[in-house]
Amino acid sequence: MYCENCGNKLTENSQYCTKCGHKKNVIETTTAPPKEGDGKRTASIVLGILSLAGVVLLIFSPISLILGLIGLILAIKANKTTNNTVGIVLNAIGLFFSVIIVAVLALLIYLTYGIVRTGPVDYGHIIENYITEYQNNDHNF
Repeated sequence: MYCENCGNKLTENSQYCTKCGHKKNVIETTTAPPKEGDGKRTASIVLGILSLAGVVLLIFSPISLILGLIGLILAIKANKTTNNTVGIVLNAIGLFFSVIIVAVLALLIYLTYGIVRTGPVDYGHIIENYITEYQNNDHNF
């Protein structure tokens, strides 16, 4: 309890302020202590937003995949002490779309550089070579 006039801390039994003599009018200050998961909750929401921003900017999808995963872990840990539905949802959506975009980008890179440079496989030619080799070894069909 504090004095309404000067802000001096009062004892519970005193009727007057020892500093200014003002009659005790109780002003109780109640500040809630910070919750345990507040830092994790805030971090998970920020990482979820960054993860979604990375999805929108397609080139940063691999980074948003990592941010979404870290954010989801923090959101789940923070949800044990505080309600963190926002962090979980943001990170889950960011993670989901990041996985899809990274998979599509990997497939596009593979199709562009993996097959084009080596060329398509000519199975007909391979089969003809096996048949010719088999016949040259005096095997008849």
